[in-house]
Amino acid sequence: MQKTIIAAMIAAIILAGCTGDDTIKDALPGDVGTITVALWNVYPLDKEGIPPAKNLESVADRLRQYDIIVIQGIKDKSGESFKGICDLMPAHQCELSQDRGDMAKRERHGIIYKGVSLEDTKDFSYLLSKDFVRQPLAYTFRAGEWKFRITTLHPDPNNVRNELRAIDQLTVREGMAQTENMVKSELIVGTLYGSCKAFDPGDALTSWYWAITDEADTLKGDGACVEDRILVNHDMKTRFIKAGIAEGIPATDHKIAYAIFSAD
Repeated sequence: MQKTIIAAMIAAIILAGCTGDDTIKDALPGDVGTITVALWNVYPLDKEGIPPAKNLESVADRLRQYDIIVIQGIKDKSGESFKGICDLMPAHQCELSQDRGDMAKRERHGIIYKGVSLEDTKDFSYLLSKDFVRQPLAYTFRAGEWKFRITTLHPDPNNVRNELRAIDQLTVREGMAQTENMVKSELIVGTLYGSCKAFDPGDALTSWYWAITDEADTLKGDGACVEDRILVNHDMKTRFIKAGIAEGIPATDHKIAYAIFSAD
């Protein structure tokens, strides 16, 4: 009788563990105990200036469920389009970069976040243009006692191999410099052109886990192309739950790439 009871208890514990694992695997953006990092390249939403209000509302509607959103492809020099999106997302905080790149390649990057604190922003505009056409930024966040850093990059397709090698070296150097701040979890987020004939993911960044895989399709249209990527280092991968692609809006060429992580 006692053996039967013990066996039943063990079975219940095992079943509970399986159910818990399934719950984690089925996590959705915004679930308690998780942090979702999203990437959306909004080009050409504001190429001709400030977009219509209905487009800004559509963007905000798509983004509210995510905890942290990296926005790339912002062409509006005034920053009013980004501000218009943020005004529609009062639960989030926003930060917009200065212009990056020259002439036709020029754009701004934005970060939108909630439920975490932004502890530091580092702008690498001082780096040489031969290494980066649009110099990266790094954002350090805190969630409770956990710190993690997101480095954003939008390389030039014609220079992507060099830029990805350079970002790999930069994150290693920055990681070594930040050890006293206990930042061990790292992400690289951006339109990296992986598997779009500009770059083979096997060429560089081999020490990173590519959360958005080659099977994803991050562009609108019939042709499968994985331009938008979220990469995580070994420490961040231990918290990785799942990744996905969500629909954008008709005014943009890109879909939304996101990855969900355990915050516990």
